[in-house]
Amino acid sequence: MSPYELIGNGLLREGGSEQLAFVLRGSPGKASQFGDQDEYRVELKGANYTARAGDALYRASSLSSSGQMGFGGGVDVQEGALGAGAFAQRFRFQPDSPVERGAYVSARASDMFAEPQLTVSGLTRTGGAYAGQILGTGVTLSPPGKTNVELEVAASNGPLGRGAATTVHFSGGDRVHYDIGHIAADDRFAGITRGADHDYASLSARATSDLQFTASVGSHLVSGASLGLIAPQYFRSSTVAMEYATRYSLQYSAQTRTSSFASFRNDELQRGLLARAEQTVGAMRFWGGAGAGIASSGLADRHGYHELSLGASAEVGVNSLSLYGETSKGMSMTRGADGIVTLGGDGRLQLGPSTHITFNGFQTSILSTGERFSQLDAGLSQSLPTGSTVSLRVRVAGTANAARGREVAFIEYSMPLQMPVGRTRSAGRVRGRVVDQETGRGIAGTLVRLGPQAAITDDEGRVAFAGLPAGEYRLSLAQQTAQAATVFTGDPTVRVDSARRVPTTFALALERAGIVEGTVRHMSVARTGLENAPDSLADAGPLNDVPLMLVGVRDTLYTTTDETGSYRFAEVASGSYVLKVMSEPHAGTRWEPAEIEVSVKPAVTRQIAFRSVPRRRAVQMIEGNSNPARK
Repeated sequence: MSPYELIGNGLLREGGSEQLAFVLRGSPGKASQFGDQDEYRVELKGANYTARAGDALYRASSLSSSGQMGFGGGVDVQEGALGAGAFAQRFRFQPDSPVERGAYVSARASDMFAEPQLTVSGLTRTGGAYAGQILGTGVTLSPPGKTNVELEVAASNGPLGRGAATTVHFSGGDRVHYDIGHIAADDRFAGITRGADHDYASLSARATSDLQFTASVGSHLVSGASLGLIAPQYFRSSTVAMEYATRYSLQYSAQTRTSSFASFRNDELQRGLLARAEQTVGAMRFWGGAGAGIASSGLADRHGYHELSLGASAEVGVNSLSLYGETSKGMSMTRGADGIVTLGGDGRLQLGPSTHITFNGFQTSILSTGERFSQLDAGLSQSLPTGSTVSLRVRVAGTANAARGREVAFIEYSMPLQMPVGRTRSAGRVRGRVVDQETGRGIAGTLVRLGPQAAITDDEGRVAFAGLPAGEYRLSLAQQTAQAATVFTGDPTVRVDSARRVPTTFALALERAGIVEGTVRHMSVARTGLENAPDSLADAGPLNDVPLMLVGVRDTLYTTTDETGSYRFAEVASGSYVLKVMSEPHAGTRWEPAEIEVSVKPAVTRQIAFRSVPRRRAVQMIEGNSNPARK
C-alpha cells in the first residue's frame, strides 16, 4: 500500500476566486496487490487560466492525446474568444519513459452562426511505440437545438512514415438525446488510434416520466498491422432496450466478429434477449436478470445460450448485506468461456458506536476448464474522538491453479482535513489489469484497445479508460516490448453502462504462446496389397497452398502450407482445439486424418502431420465368357 496520502482542495486565499487542489500519494514499492501507485499532482485554477504540475492528463487535441497520465507541467489560458495552452510531460510508468511536448491555439467567433471555434495543435513525441510529430486542426460548432459538433483531422510523421487520422462527433438533444461518432486512422499514424476505424451511435428517448427507450450501434475495425494480429478483427454490436421506472428493462443485443485471412473469412455471432427486474420489499431489495439467444463460435453450428443473475440485499440502519450470483453457458463470444459461474457478496456490520466491519468477496469458476478465481477484501475500522479512523484491512486472492494464494494485510490511519477529494469520477469508466499468467505480476507496456479508445499499461499492468459511450466492447492487446510470442486469457468483453458511477473492471492474463505446426504431403501407391493386406505407400512430395484451421472455444485461426508443405500456427492460447484441413481432397484420395483434437499448452510445440492418401476401391471380377444378355 501507499505509505501515506495527502489530498486537499479549496480557495487559495480568502475573498479570491483561485482554487488550489493537490494530491500527494507515496510509492507502495515495486508491487501493490491493491493496484496503488504513487501520485504527485497540484492544480491552480483561476478565472481564465488553469496551471497544473505533476501527474495529470495533458493533451493538445483528442487525436494527438496519448490517453494516459504523464508527469510534467502545463498551462491553459482563455481570454475572451482566444485560447492557448502548452505542456511537457514524461510517461514515467511506461517502458523507456517516452517524452511529449505539445501546444495549441484556438479562436471562437461568437457573432457567427453556430459560434465556430477553430483549434490548431502540434505535438512531438520521442520514445515509445508512437514516436513522431503530429499536426492537427479541429472545428467545434454549437448550432441551435442543443447540438454540438466536433471535427478534427491530423497528420503525423514518424518512424513508420506519414500517417493521418480523423474524428467526427455529433451530440445533442433533450427529450430525445443522440450521440454519434467516427474515429479512423491509418497504419502509420503516430497515435493510439493507429490502424483503427470506430463508428458508434446511441439514441435515447423518454416517452413518459417512467418509460425510456434506448438504442446503440457500434462498429470497430482493428487492422492486423497495428496490433501484430494474424488477421484483421471487425467487431460490430447493436442494442435496443426499453426501461420502465428504472426497475424493469428488456434488451435485445447482437454482436458479430469477423476475422479475414487470405481468401478465407470467419464470422461469429451472438444475439439474444435479456430481461432485468428490481423490486424492493421493506428493507429487502431483490434483483435479477435472465437472457437467452443463439451464438456461433468459429465454424461451429449455431447453438443456444443462456445467462442468469440473481441478487438480494438488505439494509437496516447503517448495516447492509448483499449476495449475488450469475451463470452463463454457450456465450463463447462475449464471455470467452463456455460456462462461467460467479458467486459473491459484500456487507457492512456495525459492531459498536464507532466500530464497523466491511467485506467484499467473490469466486468465479470456468466450468469447461475447472479454473477458479477468488478474492476477499475485509476491513475492521475504529473511529476516534478526533474524527480520525484506524483500520485493519486484509486481502486474500488466489486461483485453483496456483500452489498458494496471495494474502496481504495492513493498518491504515486517516484524518479528515476539511474537504478531502480524489480524482474525477466521470461516467463510462473502465479499469483493468494485465498480468503474467505464471507469476501473477503486472505487465507494463501493453497496448489495450477498448472500443474507440486505447491506452498503455503502467509498470504494474494497470490501465484505465473514461468517457466511453454505453455498449459492449471487446478488449484487444498488443505487448510492444514482448521478447517472446504471447497470447491473453480471460473474458475479453466489457459492458459499459453510462448510468453507472462505479467503474467497470476487467482482468486479463498473458501467457507464453503455444505452437502447432506440421506438414501436409501427398502419398502414392507403391505396391497394392492383396485381399486385406495394406497398400504400400510412397511419399510423392509436399502439398502447398493447403488451407488449415485451428478451431477453439474463443477463436479460430487460419493458415496455409508453404512450398515445402509446412504450416505453422505461432500464437496459440492454451486449451483444446480441433485442427482441420479446409480444402476437399483430390479425386480418388482422402485426408489422413481429416481432423484431429489438439491440446495446446503454454510454450509447447505440437507436431501434427497430414497426408493425402489414395482411396481404396472395391473391384468386382466378372467371368470373361459370361453374357447376361444371352441367358
